[in-house]
Amino acid sequence: MNNQPSSQTRTTDPSLIQLGRDLSATLLVGNLDQSLALLLDHADRTEYRFSDQTRARLRARLSETSP
Repeated sequence: MNNQPSSQTRTTDPSLIQLGRDLSATLLVGNLDQSLALLLDHADRTEYRFSDQTRARLRARLSETSP
């Protein structure tokens, strides 16, 4: 297990690096819906498992705000 604080964790995974860049860009302009969509897309592609039905709640939140 990595004992580094998350703010200091380094990665060489290209998909995580790109996700970080994309999230930074969308959050910089205040586009929270696009940030949420990016997180969900990344989770779907990597088969990330959310806990406590989080994925369903995030999708519901995104669908509430989408036109």
